[in-house]
Amino acid sequence: MTLIAPTRTEVADRVRPALDLPDGFTWRRAITVRTPAGRSTRAMVVFRPALARERIDAYARLADRETRETGERGEDLRGEGLLDDDEGESEESGAADPLAVEQAENELLVGHVVSLGGHRLTLGSASRLLPDVKQAVLELVLGYSSAAEARDLQRLAIGVRLVTMHPELARRPCSECVSNLYDDRPPDQFAEKPLERAGRVVLRVVGKPPCSFCPKQPTGVKLEDRRPETALELNDRGWRALSHYRECRSVGAFPDDPIVKQNASIIRAAEDVAEQLRSIRVAMAGRGVG
Repeated sequence: MTLIAPTRTEVADRVRPALDLPDGFTWRRAITVRTPAGRSTRAMVVFRPALARERIDAYARLADRETRETGERGEDLRGEGLLDDDEGESEESGAADPLAVEQAENELLVGHVVSLGGHRLTLGSASRLLPDVKQAVLELVLGYSSAAEARDLQRLAIGVRLVTMHPELARRPCSECVSNLYDDRPPDQFAEKPLERAGRVVLRVVGKPPCSFCPKQPTGVKLEDRRPETALELNDRGWRALSHYRECRSVGAFPDDPIVKQNASIIRAAEDVAEQLRSIRVAMAGRGVG
């Protein structure tokens, strides 16, 4: 399977390579590309998605490349006498150095692609990727949308506060609350198991889930609008991120990775807020308040 064009030279790497980490943010996707021989082939891409700041920079470089290509097309038209001398200059004047744009794309790939078809990328091999392959991999790396990233960060923050303050509720799926009745006494006491009578679980009245007082609900959702679909809790990715954070914290070492750093900042802040709230409630309970 040939995904990389041959060359006699190799470029020395200057970029931190992507790490295969068990934090829920090392993703695996298969791509299908057509080789120069006209055959379709599949390759597995193991990668870590680019964060918002990196995506903004990458899109700016892509815009520079499009501007440069527009300028080149303008030169072709001008040479054929189909474009006035003053037209197209604004597009061309702001174009970036094509070699710098390509180098930045290669560095983005090396910093985010753990492996392509089972092989580690270097700056040299990234520069020799077949165009369709490079485009497909770039789309994967840049495909983590700002909306999805913001949602994941919000879910992580609320989920960590929930785990810290109400671990029994953090591991209770919303579907269990909808179906079964729990002896919950908000805002501080939540049962670990549903109520039982004569050895059988007591079912909740249909249509009356306790979403209005659930800590899983974002504060921006009105009480009357709260329902299981608006709740935020740790998904599998969030649990993996939290587990990885705790493992790194226990040994006092975190890998040099932008996603790990961002998640650690969110988790630490959420834990601090949870501890502050818990201390306030303990103090208020000691004074007989609440």
